Amino acid sequence: MNQDLSIECRDIACEEPDDADGDRGIDYILERSREWNIKIMLSMGWHALDDVTLLKNTSRNQTVQALAPALKHGILVICANGNSSSINIMPPSEFLAVGGYNDHGFAKAELHSPHPDEPYGRNGDGHFRPDILAPRVYLPVPYCETFEQPEALSYFWGTSGASAIVAGMCAALLSRYPELQADTLRNVLVDCGVSFEGYDNQAPRVNAANVIKALDNGYSKSNALYRAAPIDVRNSFTAIVSGDPIERALGLTLLLEEQRCGRAELWAYTQDPSSVVRKIAAKALHKPDSADERTTFWTNLREEQEGGVRGWYAYGLLQEATENEVEHWIPWAADPNWSVRWCVSRYLEKFPGLPKLEMTYDPDEIPGKALPVLEWLEFDKKGNN
Repeated sequence: MNQDLSIECRDIACEEPDDADGDRGIDYILERSREWNIKIMLSMGWHALDDVTLLKNTSRNQTVQALAPALKHGILVICANGNSSSINIMPPSEFLAVGGYNDHGFAKAELHSPHPDEPYGRNGDGHFRPDILAPRVYLPVPYCETFEQPEALSYFWGTSGASAIVAGMCAALLSRYPELQADTLRNVLVDCGVSFEGYDNQAPRVNAANVIKALDNGYSKSNALYRAAPIDVRNSFTAIVSGDPIERALGLTLLLEEQRCGRAELWAYTQDPSSVVRKIAAKALHKPDSADERTTFWTNLREEQEGGVRGWYAYGLLQEATENEVEHWIPWAADPNWSVRWCVSRYLEKFPGLPKLEMTYDPDEIPGKALPVLEWLEFDKKGNN
């Protein structure tokens, strides 16, 4: 980008609306959208008012409802897709959903890799999310800690940071191409992205150079992205036996909301082929209610292949954890799932004399942070033999 480009559009970070106050805030912004030349809005916490595991149609989300008028005004709503595979809910297809990847600090695409704890897949409407990926590790910003250090940097993390990068890119592009419409901008970002080979996540990495080249060569695809109508589940008992995992997850959510799902049924759903359903069931169990269930929690944690589901088993086990379980906990210190490592960290903090696990958002640092804890366990085992 040329450094003399002026940013002509406002990047509005939307806080979670408080019913009428939130609606009035959006109305206030939209009334001034022409005067302020607002072309994009950034929402970094669109799901903050929701249970992140129960799956629902996105239209039931308060922030989605509040931002609907912005979409009608032709404003591109950019949002963070989420930071852990332990979540199920993801943004509506009307938003440009930004996920993340690990660039390892390098610009070259061949040195990038998928983030191991990245949420992706179909949302509560049945639509695949996210749309694009951007770096989500070690994003530098001016130093913003307690004491000012002009020559130092702070670091931003997660898909909040990734979506902010994309919002800034969009602002610069709209400054350079002022006639660019929201649908064309969205299309060119996705069409010019660079995909990871062999990665199940369909979203490509955003690539500004490819986008500028395409626009300079006359890219003009303006059709809105077609999405099938949202899945409509009204009968929970029919949905829960559907062949579609999203329908089953929606059905299980309804059963839980209606308080028509017992503990035995939840245990059955922990064996569902879909990790989306298993996450709902594992979280709904909350914690073991007997010694036998605690054993089953540990067994399921060890056998579970999907990191997000492991996160909910670890959280349940943390609730009434005892110090004599330390040999069960420490081996999970290097798990790629943030929630699992967070539970290990909280467990170790509960008991004096146990080592502490330093948390990190950087996947490359996980083994190094876990090593002192794992070594402590090996030393302790030798000392007790």
